[in-house]
Amino acid sequence: MDEVLMYIADMFDDGCDIHITSFSIGEEFGRAIHWLKENKKVNNLRVILDHSVKANKQHYLLFSQQVMDELYFTSIHAKVMLIKGHRFSVVVHSSANFSINPRWECTLISYDEEMYNTLLAQFNEIVKTAERYDLG
Repeated sequence: MDEVLMYIADMFDDGCDIHITSFSIGEEFGRAIHWLKENKKVNNLRVILDHSVKANKQHYLLFSQQVMDELYFTSIHAKVMLIKGHRFSVVVHSSANFSINPRWECTLISYDEEMYNTLLAQFNEIVKTAERYDLG
């Protein structure tokens, strides 16, 4: 998923806003978003992760939180990226988490604006009841 994120975000010359949900993250995720933020490819990054990340992957969070704009925790298994630029929107729905694993995964990429808006509304609903993480 990190490579998909890097590829799509690079399409936006003027930066983009990204919303991500994932059950898990790895070091590669932190490195990818750090590079994207540093190179002005991402204007705003909002992330929802499963509670297990906070409990079991604190070391990845310490690195990643430096470039996240908002971070939330809840009970979630969905792996979705919503990417919005000035010209178009992208929805990425995948079975893969934001971590390396040796399994075959499936990913669907769509430019459907209605799907983007529907999933963004769901993201915002989840945020209402999720635990917001203090990024300090």
